[in-house]
Amino acid sequence: MKRLLTSLALAALLTACGQPGTPAGDPPEDPGADADAGPFELDRSLLAVERSFPDYFLAHKDYFTPHVSQVGETPVWLLRNLGGWAANSIVIEGPEGLVVYDTGVNRAHGRLLAKAIANLSDKPIAAIVYSHHHVDHVSGTDQLVDPARVATGELPVYAWHNFPAEYRDENEVVGPIMGLRAMYMFGAALPAEENVHQGCCGRQFVGGSRGYVPPNRLVEADGRFSAGGVDFELFHTGGEAASEIGLYLPAHRVVLLGDELYPALANLYTIRGAKFRDAQKWAAAGRRALEFDVEYLLGTHLPGPIVGREAIASVVETHGDAILYLHDQAVRFMLKGETPDQLSARFQALPEFLDRDPYTRAMYGTPQYNAAQQFVGYLGVHEGDATQFRRTAPAERGRRLVELMGGRDRVLRKAQAALAEGDPQWCAELTTLVLRRDAADEDARLLKAAALRTLGYAETNPQWRNWYLTGAGELDGSIDPEDLAKTISDIARGSDLPIPVLLDAMRYRVAAERIGDRRLQVAFVLEDSGDAYLLTLRNAVLHRDDAPSAEALAGAGATLTLESDKLKKVLLGEADLRWALLTGGAELSGDADALRDFFDALERGIPAVAFHSQ
Repeated sequence: MKRLLTSLALAALLTACGQPGTPAGDPPEDPGADADAGPFELDRSLLAVERSFPDYFLAHKDYFTPHVSQVGETPVWLLRNLGGWAANSIVIEGPEGLVVYDTGVNRAHGRLLAKAIANLSDKPIAAIVYSHHHVDHVSGTDQLVDPARVATGELPVYAWHNFPAEYRDENEVVGPIMGLRAMYMFGAALPAEENVHQGCCGRQFVGGSRGYVPPNRLVEADGRFSAGGVDFELFHTGGEAASEIGLYLPAHRVVLLGDELYPALANLYTIRGAKFRDAQKWAAAGRRALEFDVEYLLGTHLPGPIVGREAIASVVETHGDAILYLHDQAVRFMLKGETPDQLSARFQALPEFLDRDPYTRAMYGTPQYNAAQQFVGYLGVHEGDATQFRRTAPAERGRRLVELMGGRDRVLRKAQAALAEGDPQWCAELTTLVLRRDAADEDARLLKAAALRTLGYAETNPQWRNWYLTGAGELDGSIDPEDLAKTISDIARGSDLPIPVLLDAMRYRVAAERIGDRRLQVAFVLEDSGDAYLLTLRNAVLHRDDAPSAEALAGAGATLTLESDKLKKVLLGEADLRWALLTGGAELSGDADALRDFFDALERGIPAVAFHSQ
């Protein structure tokens, strides 16, 4: 004990007197201190980032050359990426008519498909099959067939039974924000020379009005069907989308797999956002082809058929194993307590034995996000650390961290030095802290834009590349998020959405802080159809009744009677209530103030979203 006390006393004496060469009482030199502690000066020479493309990125675009091709000697044709649009359509000719599997990205794409189909055969389209609910597969329909024939049931449009709900959730409920994110992901705001291809698909993706026609044959079990004299077996896969279905054509030994296989690693998580995708279903989806006597395997993003059972087995087994590898190994490390960030850092690439060009290359899905998404899908957002419960708000956290690190100028000097030394990622992370503190900081915006461009031009994955470059444009002002939001609004306006869909979307525009616990009830009566809708705002929640009784309608605070087209214009923000009333054809009964207050409680339009500076 005496020896211990002596040692402690000696240590205290040395501390008080200072180490040799260090004056007593002076703090040790900070090895991270700046040589120049003056105001930050932006080096504008670092902002000019030269456009470049990785070699494999350019080589990969050859998979998406527009083409119409026959599948062997069968009466099956692949209409690949016509017009550069990022999806395929598949046509099967039967003795009595044609079956079309998927109808394109938009009406412009649908018109190209219609022309190509007319060149293949003069037979009528006897049926349409939607592989799944994503808009790039179902939005050219009204250019191929008369929607009235679908509405009456004369022309069947097949889809899985959950298709309407999945379509609604993705394309209507969160459609505005997912549409904006898709514009970043697919590079819709980038110059044409930047938008080369999408890794899964062709060059173009977002834009144009939708000609979607709802399906009228919702299938609840796998089974055999006939249309146009074509016998096909429809089967559910549910991997890339919960509504995904495939077709088997027994007469031709052809399997169609929708989006369950494309020339890239499966996208278990898409950065535009989507519901959790079941990796185990997706891995099994490709192997479904082997349950049949198959000679040709086609997909709605595949560049061409995979021919021969042996080749098909080799591709789908490796592709499925890559999916399961990331799922199983992610779960393995989740069980050890690893978080999404740790999983993403761990799974930077697949092992070499799972590298199958192009089917497991990270040109669409990525190992990092595929692995991290398993945590979110199984365990949710809480990572197990109690400090997450009441996190410091991002803006306040940024302010405190920048202050802790020596202030804005010091952080920007370090960020600029990182960019100059070839570390754009660290530059982007440091400038993000400054922007959390002040989103309008011009120097931080320009530095981060240069960092994102540097990262983008080095990136092989097209979606990551597009988001880097679009974010850079947002930061330096060459891309305006409000313009992107307007594009999404224009798509909605040109898509002829039904009244119930537009009314349902109002639920997500209720500004709770404006309405509080007030109760408001308004009704819309459509002169042309006779339909009536009763909307009730209570507890800042909007409820809709599509078949209100006469008594319920009479109890509404205000009723607006008008034609469908006028109501659509009001709901889409193309016109206001005053226009509807002053131009004739609209009649208001009840309390005008109630109607005004109802609309005042709603946010208008789609907000511009700044993904990188906020």
